[in-house]
Amino acid sequence: MEQKVFKEIRFLKIYAIVTTLAFVALFGFSFTKPEKDDVTVFKEISAQRINIVSPQGKLRMVLSNAELQTPGKMDGVQLTDRERQQGIIFFNKDEDEVGGLVFDNGGLVLSVDKWKRDQIMQLQYFEGENEAAKYGLQFWDQGGDLGFIKRIAIRDSLTKLNYDDNKIEEILTSMNGRLLMPQRMFVGKSTKDEIGLFIKDKLGNNRIRIYVDKDGRARFQAYDRDGKSIPFNHLY
Repeated sequence: MEQKVFKEIRFLKIYAIVTTLAFVALFGFSFTKPEKDDVTVFKEISAQRINIVSPQGKLRMVLSNAELQTPGKMDGVQLTDRERQQGIIFFNKDEDEVGGLVFDNGGLVLSVDKWKRDQIMQLQYFEGENEAAKYGLQFWDQGGDLGFIKRIAIRDSLTKLNYDDNKIEEILTSMNGRLLMPQRMFVGKSTKDEIGLFIKDKLGNNRIRIYVDKDGRARFQAYDRDGKSIPFNHLY
């Protein structure tokens, strides 16, 4: 009798061990599918933010609403929180922000950033309830002594000291040795209902304006370094 009981107990132990191993193996295989089958298809996803990362986990792209939008990164440093629009923010292999596509009720912007700097090119559309529409392609110049991270840090410090925006811009321009981000060219429609090509020099002064005004008249305007109008065939 005792021998029979021992056999039954041994059988139950073996059965329990085998069952446990089988369950563990099945559980493990469910998380180690072949790479070609490691794809999940969703018909619909609702999310406030989605991060696209490299196989090493480095940020490559963020798709987010405004409330959770990334403040951006540069030189491995995440920028301080700031108000940003919903959309997509792009990052390079160093996890530096390199541009984005953002939008709200007032318009849409596709930006391209200069390496280690801020935006230099932007496809844009702006329009408000009481504001005329502006849309087109705009270019800026970027350069000087202040890198992006240093410029942001100085701006944040001056803001905490209650400096107004104009004074902060004046100080930063002086430290940078040149204008921080002068607009150089715009092609499109202005808020004055002028459609054409508008070119400025590195100091942000108007130099060439070729456009059709709101009354449909063709305009060809050129300016010297002092802002004086000059004949169009005497450009320099």
